[in-house]
Amino acid sequence: MKPIPSEFTERGIKYTLKAREGAWAVFEQRAPHWSRPFFETVKLQSHQGYTINGVEIPSSEYYPSAKHWGNLGFTYHTEAEAIAAMHQLALTPNNE
Repeated sequence: MKPIPSEFTERGIKYTLKAREGAWAVFEQRAPHWSRPFFETVKLQSHQGYTINGVEIPSSEYYPSAKHWGNLGFTYHTEAEAIAAMHQLALTPNNE
């Protein structure tokens, strides 16, 4: 399975992996027009691979969608808050 990249840019926002515990991870978000970064605690999702129009997509990890925010993804103002949340969520039964 292809792991999520430790750094990627999407819609002008740079994401950098700061910590990981199992499927839970903390990413820093930075954008040129922001005065400070934000931090997201997310439960990484995965798929087993699939084919679209004859193109094979290998199994990989990906960020949870916006519709899962509040259950699989949370935004924090500090890295410490995000990491504390990650540790707590990773310890919660049925959350891994």
